Amino acid sequence: MLDAILELVVEVVLEFISQLLIEIGFEWIAECFHRRATLSTVLAFIAIPLFGGFIGLILSNTFPQRIVPGPTVPGISLLLSPLATGMVMKLFGDWRRSRGHQPTVLATFWGGALFAFSMALVRWLRVG
Repeated sequence: MLDAILELVVEVVLEFISQLLIEIGFEWIAECFHRRATLSTVLAFIAIPLFGGFIGLILSNTFPQRIVPGPTVPGISLLLSPLATGMVMKLFGDWRRSRGHQPTVLATFWGGALFAFSMALVRWLRVG
């Protein structure tokens, strides 16, 4: 059970850090062009899982084995990782909104959960 919890924590932390870096990168690019143009919501919900899958592919090639071997419940990260990441990204979006910035689609519960699910799914299919 401890193995499954440790695996979940490591995956959530890696996903959160990658999402945070992506979010900061998008903000930096927008600031460079001095405009607040964002992707349409439909396009964003198409791009987010594609990018999440790409990051999952990179991570599965970088770490080609399970981070913590032998979880009690196989594929638990497919459920818990999107929930935890979605909640954290929602909090991040709320924090940005309270500072006067418009959060992107990735900084919502569904954006974060979709990114984390696609990343975990690709990693689970390739490594699991």
